[in-house]
Amino acid sequence: MSVAQPVIDYIDPDSRRIYLLDGITEYHPLDDIYAEVRYLRRTNEELRKYLMFIQGGGNIPKNVTGTLRTPRYSIFKNCKIVLSEDTYVAGEQLYADEDEDIIGKGPDAIDHELSPENAYVDYEPPGSEIIISGSDSETDPNIEIIKKMVFNDAVVEDNILTIFEDDKETPWKTFDLSDDNRIEQQ
Repeated sequence: MSVAQPVIDYIDPDSRRIYLLDGITEYHPLDDIYAEVRYLRRTNEELRKYLMFIQGGGNIPKNVTGTLRTPRYSIFKNCKIVLSEDTYVAGEQLYADEDEDIIGKGPDAIDHELSPENAYVDYEPPGSEIIISGSDSETDPNIEIIKKMVFNDAVVEDNILTIFEDDKETPWKTFDLSDDNRIEQQ
């Protein structure tokens, strides 16, 4: 954990910048940065005056049974990291603007102007699925299925997936999961 081996040199809450220690060549956005920011806020009265500008999340169930989960991630809310040298980012990090809308990922959360010119960010693409809905998302049947599964509940019984209506009792659609094509039943 980062509290035992810190990676943060200091935090400038006015400019919303997190400066890494010299010699840090790898960090995990959640295990290191997020955990250490929370620790520093607990122990430093000056940092508590500011709203938390990093958020941790993940491990959200991706399927009905809960056996598949999203990776853990950190969201940097209009906050950027200042590197000291080439750095490997060992986890998922997202970047949000002032309105907390996610507008970037990975290197977007790095302040390239304040970091050394030669500082290289090694970041692997996220391992999670990112769903971006366009302007016609209200009429897209796939988006409607996802919304109903998430908000209205769904169950799997005898290899039949049942997605419920808004009342959470009336079946809306059913799918036969034993068939590789996942045919919708009528």
